[in-house]
Amino acid sequence: MMRNLVHGVVSGAVATAAMSAVMVAGERAGMMPDQPPKRIVRAALPGHKHRRKPGEKALGAVAHLGFGTASGALFGLLTRGRQAPGLARHRVRADDLDR
Repeated sequence: MMRNLVHGVVSGAVATAAMSAVMVAGERAGMMPDQPPKRIVRAALPGHKHRRKPGEKALGAVAHLGFGTASGALFGLLTRGRQAPGLARHRVRADDLDR
């Protein structure tokens, strides 16, 4: 059980880092004016939900990582270490490509 929990936390952190990279790329490309975790934190902090607040960027990053690792931990516990169903488990062999 503890092994599944730790594996889930690590997997959640890695997935969160990958998602963060995509969000930063979107922000730099001008496709995303604000990061969603930062907007969530901004709305949760006291004051007007659309005005910038001190520390919201750092709190947004911590909240994003916390949510990702907690979700990964929960997934690890619920699946008991089993692999995901469907295409995630499918391994392509060389002879599959000839068809």
